[in-house]
Amino acid sequence: MSEASPGPGWWQASDGRWYAPELHPQASPAEVLPPDTDGVFFAADDHIFPTASNTAFPPVGTDQLFPAATGESAGGQAFEYPSIHYPELETGGAAKSRVVAGVLAILLGWLGVHRFYLGYKKLGILMLALTVVSLGRLASVAFVWGLAEGILIFAKVFKKDAYGVPLE
Repeated sequence: MSEASPGPGWWQASDGRWYAPELHPQASPAEVLPPDTDGVFFAADDHIFPTASNTAFPPVGTDQLFPAATGESAGGQAFEYPSIHYPELETGGAAKSRVVAGVLAILLGWLGVHRFYLGYKKLGILMLALTVVSLGRLASVAFVWGLAEGILIFAKVFKKDAYGVPLE
């Protein structure tokens, strides 16, 4: 607002003061824009602010790095989403020996060593915990358990390890 006309485009209101062109009640956005800008603006006091429609984003589907979700790039060529490569899981490797597993079960079955050897880690921990937590009082139970599993291993009742690989 000013008492004298500051330049072209300014208008005088009924109160006798001069106002900026963007503050005119009938001004269209094209008349209000500065000559070196494009897009739609709105005015508040002496400031001109861009609106959301004036953003410089490319049209949907024209971006080469992130094409539209239609399965085609901007050039009309089909694209594939990147695949994720997960590390290989442990499969137990080579086949385990039936003799080694049986001997471990008979000699160290009360500690669950044969279960660890065959890949049954949870059962191995259970057998070990049974002996350690009971301070050896239940070692006889774990020993009978290991002895029985040793006999079952030699009798070929146990046919595969935890990973599904047949025992040799």
